Amino acid sequence: MNPKKRMMFIASEDYYFITYSILLILKHLDCYTEEKALADKQKLNMLSELVSDRKLLIILERSKNLQIIISRPDINYLEGAYDVVQTRTALINRVLFILNHHDYIRFGEKQNVYLNVEKIDHSFFDDDVFQDEIENIRRIKKLFSRVRTMRYESLKESVFLSNGVLAWPAL
Repeated sequence: MNPKKRMMFIASEDYYFITYSILLILKHLDCYTEEKALADKQKLNMLSELVSDRKLLIILERSKNLQIIISRPDINYLEGAYDVVQTRTALINRVLFILNHHDYIRFGEKQNVYLNVEKIDHSFFDDDVFQDEIENIRRIKKLFSRVRTMRYESLKESVFLSNGVLAWPAL
């Protein structure tokens, strides 16, 4: 059995998987300093969903590369992913708080976030178990060339709203 599958109970609620996902995203987007920080920590919630869901990326790639209107089943899938992102916000914030408290990540201005490279041993990222997620991060970078610097609302627009997902305004 795949060790990653044994480790996870429900990927969207698994603290270990989410923690690893956040650290991988920051590493592979080269967020090592305040100057190169990931703009808007809120994006980590959406990015971790994209990293863990290959089908979601396939839908977005098809929509962007072929410049087509996506099908109703794909819109339904995107709506489900949007719901996951919305309901998982508190969980992601708890993980970020813990990572920051232990100095694995740091927050800069405007809620930007970056890795504390002095605290994390580089061998931590040498595990082959998460190759699929690393590949998905590469795909995200191709889809959204400015993913590191774009704001949360811009990414939400690109991923969900421009593809037919209706979203309620934040309260």
